[in-house]
Amino acid sequence: MSRARTLAEKIIARCALSGGEALAPMDFAEVRPDFCYAHDYAVFAIDAFERMGAHTVVRPERNAACLDHVVPANTAREANNHERVRRFAREQGFAAFFEAGSGISHQVMLEHQGATQRSSAL
Repeated sequence: MSRARTLAEKIIARCALSGGEALAPMDFAEVRPDFCYAHDYAVFAIDAFERMGAHTVVRPERNAACLDHVVPANTAREANNHERVRRFAREQGFAAFFEAGSGISHQVMLEHQGATQRSSAL
């Protein structure tokens, strides 16, 4: 008899590029996310993106960004980070960008799921 799978295991198995039916705890699975979002600290991902020599985000229409962690920016460094995220989202053609003050990013993404074509400030 096989053990019951957790909700997370079921979701990952469904999204696994390998088909995932036989996934077990501690297995690795390669998945293609339906949608991704980033917040203020996306600057760290942008740094990594640039260091690895990447030029184009795969499936930018499935990406969004929302500024909410350091709002308002309390230092010049944070303000520059916000500007880098804005510029990156615009240059890469993200589906949406939600400016500081739009709300809590985790909630904003849920509220706008499927409606991210309504972009602001891009």
